[in-house]
Amino acid sequence: MAVFQIRYSIVLITLFSIIGSSILIPNSSAQEETQIPNWIKNVAGWWANNEISEKEFLAGIEYLINNNIINIPFIPCGIVAATAASDPTLAAKLIPDWVKNNAGWWATDQIEDADFTNGLEYLIQRNILGLNNEKIIGKVSIED
Repeated sequence: MAVFQIRYSIVLITLFSIIGSSILIPNSSAQEETQIPNWIKNVAGWWANNEISEKEFLAGIEYLINNNIINIPFIPCGIVAATAASDPTLAAKLIPDWVKNNAGWWATDQIEDADFTNGLEYLIQRNILGLNNEKIIGKVSIED
């Protein structure tokens, strides 16, 4: 009888441990994820390797965001940006090196999609990437 009670206790402790740990581990489907088609990694890699210009990269990313091909969690409302893609007078380098490094690392699967889109969000917040908010459909985060 004592052996049964010990086994019963061990089974209960194990069961509650498994249930408790599964509750604490976040479900990836429950988290809001960035959706980026895999072929876009090629474009990021080309830019990181200087095979396409910064202007071409910006134009491509703007097109993909404006046409809901890339969905990012942060999209500010009411931005009218002058970007290298839309304004030929902006020939100077706009994008920080760390964003370009991230693009290269993302293209070779060294960082996650979310890390790459953090760079895109930075460019949007700094008005380097211009967005047409009328075309973008989806969730828009509200900032305080």
